[in-house]
Amino acid sequence: ERFARTATEKLMTYALGRQLTATDMPTARAIVRGAAEEDYRFSALVLGLVSSDVFQMRIAGRDTTATVALDSSR
Repeated sequence: ERFARTATEKLMTYALGRQLTATDMPTARAIVRGAAEEDYRFSALVLGLVSSDVFQMRIAGRDTTATVALDSSR
């Protein structure tokens, strides 16, 4: 379970594009509990994450996208 919890936290950090806060931890625990019912399959972790409110309600584009400058001299 410890590995699943750590993997979930790292996956959430990557998917949300920010560090996790204390308010994210109930979601992480719920994802791990759901994955436990599926023998901790990676797909269960991913599905738990993408179906969570914290993932679906994230603000896209804020501090998560890079601005690309095009070189028009070529």
